[in-house]
Amino acid sequence: RFRDKVFVAPILIILLWHQDWELTNLPSIVISLTASLIISIVTIEILLFAAWWIGSFKKITTTANKWGKRKMFCEFWIIIIWLLSLDAEKYFFIPVIPFSIILIDLVLIVTLFLAVKSLEGYWQFYQNQL
Repeated sequence: RFRDKVFVAPILIILLWHQDWELTNLPSIVISLTASLIISIVTIEILLFAAWWIGSFKKITTTANKWGKRKMFCEFWIIIIWLLSLDAEKYFFIPVIPFSIILIDLVLIVTLFLAVKSLEGYWQFYQNQL
């Protein structure tokens, strides 16, 4: 659980920051949506990390719930799609970033839903434990 928080959140922030948005010719609403979704997911990841830390401090055994596992799967594919798209444009000169960002946004929306469900699952678990 700690590893995916340390891996996913910084990578998403770096990809968001590194992307040359002017070259994508995407509308500003799409760029804002992408940034908002990533910031929301990173914020929830921080909350999930805090829940894990508090749970471990209180000696509550925590494991990844089904929503968290699905969320991590989506986050993995977001990173893979984004990195492959950057490589396709850089090395093969194939303009796929605009399409990829739309696909990434759709997966980010699903990921945000799964992150909220994961947070909700931990909240219910902790309420039952206390």
